[in-house]
Amino acid sequence: MALIPEAAGQLVSQGHEVSIQSQAGVINGYSDDDYLNLGVKVLPDAQSLYESAQLIVKVKEPIEAELTLLNKEHILFSFLHLAALPELTQRLCSIGLKAIAFETVEMPDGKLPLLAPMSDIAGRLSVQIGTHLLH
Repeated sequence: MALIPEAAGQLVSQGHEVSIQSQAGVINGYSDDDYLNLGVKVLPDAQSLYESAQLIVKVKEPIEAELTLLNKEHILFSFLHLAALPELTQRLCSIGLKAIAFETVEMPDGKLPLLAPMSDIAGRLSVQIGTHLLH
């Protein structure tokens, strides 16, 4: 789930049409109704979502089932890890879409506003996981 209900609702309030796949937020504690109450459309499955969307916002890179749903008209905005995933790079190039990797978004001062919070979380978790494994 790339957008919490409040973020999706802000986009709707600014005139954008926002859709999510049904049950997309459940694992994070958000129901479909949380989105519906803010004007977000809830679609039954990934195919319906991809068919109706221009911009696809995801957290993780697309998996095989999603790659078959992407087309050259889509804009994909997600963590992509393309240097480590040359096969994914080739697939996205063959589809011909525009893909923007979260990890490459850079501010004028050189800061990476989307990568930095994830790196901070990973750094904190590494200590906890290392401690756990030492037991």
